[in-house]
Amino acid sequence: MPTNCSPLEQERGFALLPKPDPGDLFFDMEGFPYFEAAGGLEYLFGVAWQDDGKRQFRAFWALNRAEEKRAFEELIDFVRERSARYPDLHVYHYASYENTAVKRLMQQHGTRVEELDDLLRRQVFVDLYRVVRQTLRISHDSYSLKKVRTFFMTDAGQGAVTGGAESIVEFDRWMQSADRSILEAIERYNEEDCFSTLRLRDWLIERKRETEQSFGVSVPWRAKPDGVKKPVVLGLEEHAEPKASLLSSTQADELAARVLLVHLLGFHRRELKPAYWAYFDRQEKSTEELLQDPEALAALEPVPGIVPLSTHAGLLAFQLRQPLLVILQPALERDVVGRIGGTDVDDLFVRGLGRVER
Repeated sequence: MPTNCSPLEQERGFALLPKPDPGDLFFDMEGFPYFEAAGGLEYLFGVAWQDDGKRQFRAFWALNRAEEKRAFEELIDFVRERSARYPDLHVYHYASYENTAVKRLMQQHGTRVEELDDLLRRQVFVDLYRVVRQTLRISHDSYSLKKVRTFFMTDAGQGAVTGGAESIVEFDRWMQSADRSILEAIERYNEEDCFSTLRLRDWLIERKRETEQSFGVSVPWRAKPDGVKKPVVLGLEEHAEPKASLLSSTQADELAARVLLVHLLGFHRRELKPAYWAYFDRQEKSTEELLQDPEALAALEPVPGIVPLSTHAGLLAFQLRQPLLVILQPALERDVVGRIGGTDVDDLFVRGLGRVER
């Protein structure tokens, strides 16, 4: 087989796979980026699973902005309801699109905030692309799902829609023609991607067993986050009463203002979430991935024998309890965002890198 597994590393690759559970879900989304000037539309949320060995699939459709909100809510509710039956389930997807999109939709529509937070805290979403990228070397020029699945799904890609770019073109064609057969073809494409993700998970587990035998070691399943074992039982939403009161008016001329006020409730708390999401996401990145992240510092090493009375370009000095140490950041980019010791990192490059202390 034209694949090769990389050497085992702790908390990377196969170690990112959680133990399979009968309730596991396999998730794929379709979006149309040119829906309106304000932004694209996430128009299809597909979920596949197996019950007693039988394949099941459900599509949550959204053909306008209001339906997008409803479909997102129904998706999160569906995962939460299934979590009540299968507390150890995970939602598998491929690459970061799905995880990023559901976070953005929560922010955009101001709904299912606590429910999504609970799923994220329990690390319910599992990105199989990260597992593939950190474990396999393959004989293709891409790690796309369509390329990877050629090793275990030789019959895939035979439908009317066969790729993400094509699905965008087809959805645009539906907007012009309202031909329902186009949406049916897109749904079949999405369903195939969901079951491709399921097959990929199973195939990776087989490769994990082979690698364990080759290296003579056991790779443990990914453990649950400390202190988070079961889905949180949520009570009444914090702002439920004022929201209901604001939306109770029947005055049409007040509706837009009242909806805006509803969205402002809890806004600042929602605004903080992306920073926390990014922080926890970086905990799972490899050093190589962090080096490609313009908002992260990685591979920092003390440079012995240098007293940073005045620093040079490319060196940052941190006060670390004891002596002042010089830290080398390889290829530190100018567009690093953030603050170190109260100094804007970007400003350091604008006015010449100086002494930065924590």
